[in-house]
Amino acid sequence: MIRSFIAFELPQRAKETLVRIQEQMKRAGSGIGWVKPGGIHLTLNFLGNIQETQVDELSQAMKESAAGFGPLELAFSEAGAFPGMKNPRVIWVGLMGQTDRLAAIKKRLDELLQPLGFEPEQRSFKPHLTLGRVKKKINPALLSAVISEVEIDEKKPFMVSHLILYKSQLFPDGAEYTPLATVGLG
Repeated sequence: MIRSFIAFELPQRAKETLVRIQEQMKRAGSGIGWVKPGGIHLTLNFLGNIQETQVDELSQAMKESAAGFGPLELAFSEAGAFPGMKNPRVIWVGLMGQTDRLAAIKKRLDELLQPLGFEPEQRSFKPHLTLGRVKKKINPALLSAVISEVEIDEKKPFMVSHLILYKSQLFPDGAEYTPLATVGLG
């Protein structure tokens, strides 16, 4: 079985900006496990465990969902926490720009994956990038104050252009991601 997900890879410049945002957020305390810059992706679908024989049909679903869409122009917006500041579990930065087109690709992908046995999430799609996960008890008020002070000074747009089916392997020092299939938009 292969633990997998479908996501967009971010350009290096965008990852460098996210590292600066993470550095600002580290004042919130040591109870947060920060995602390594190479591990930050714009995830559309977490698939869980798949068989190796499913890679081709998943790749085909990705091709069909990407057809008719060119590269997407996105930019960072606000920072926040899921499910909320009172009980934060995931620290994130949101996205703005062509998020309507991003949502349309996600919707089409969900529709194409459902006959393959992958049920769409019931939560509404909120485009975001996970920067960290709360691992130990932290002070929610401090986290809220730190997040409210985060300066996302680089609202310069960046492009995402390739959907990637990733294999995810978990190790004690973090996850390792290996591309299994890549599909360009368009």
